Amino acid sequence: MSLTQSDTDAIAPFVWSDLAERIERASVKAAQPPEHWMLDGWQVNLSPGLARRSRSIQPLDHFGCLSLHDKVHRAEQHCLQSGLPPLFRISPMCRPPELDALLALKGYRQEDDYRVMTLPLAHVHPEASREGLCLRALSTDLLAAKVGTLRGFSPSQIRAHQERLQEASTPFHAYVLEREGQALAFAQMAQEGDLAGFYDVFTRPEYRGLGLARELLMRLLALARTQGIRHAYLQVEAANITARRLYKHLGFQDLYAYHYRVR
Repeated sequence: MSLTQSDTDAIAPFVWSDLAERIERASVKAAQPPEHWMLDGWQVNLSPGLARRSRSIQPLDHFGCLSLHDKVHRAEQHCLQSGLPPLFRISPMCRPPELDALLALKGYRQEDDYRVMTLPLAHVHPEASREGLCLRALSTDLLAAKVGTLRGFSPSQIRAHQERLQEASTPFHAYVLEREGQALAFAQMAQEGDLAGFYDVFTRPEYRGLGLARELLMRLLALARTQGIRHAYLQVEAANITARRLYKHLGFQDLYAYHYRVR
């Protein structure tokens, strides 16, 4: 199956489904850092880390206790008081739906185009594992340190990532694919009911192009299926052609898109 730039830009109009709603709520929960604040149904994430999803406003519910303008203002002030620029994550399920248009009128620009992709694990068929490669579990602290260092994160950003994983209400499980004790690729799996989200999928630069990420994900998908997981999901930038080609080849399909609003 080929994947071109035009394929990454095109996505079908969103149609609400129970699966999409559950995945959105699971991913918001998985991104929740210790430093967060609930505001009339919105989750205001205030992590000092690098991941945008953990330092952004997640407008998942709107209880109507505050007017929308007042709610936006309060969320902005809380971010600024914490030393962070206001950043809103906008998905098709953000509430209220008119929030995105209001932010545009307030001068917020749209940034980053992400795709949430999903795969029913009933469609995953076991494959023979490549010889010489070993899948090993490791602590989330160690994964955050190793992957953060390889990505050039600062010590404070690595600590923020470690703290978020330690405090997460969603269980995270970290894995490394090795050959003769040498770490080649990493990934994390966050489990929520019958859903498994894949995060921090990372291959060491010197080993890229060898099919290691595919091998790692195939083993983790098979593992997830044995644990009663029915649907896998992940989030990826639309412009990341290489990653999206891999995920498409594994059977993942676009479920919905989201973006950020910042000024």
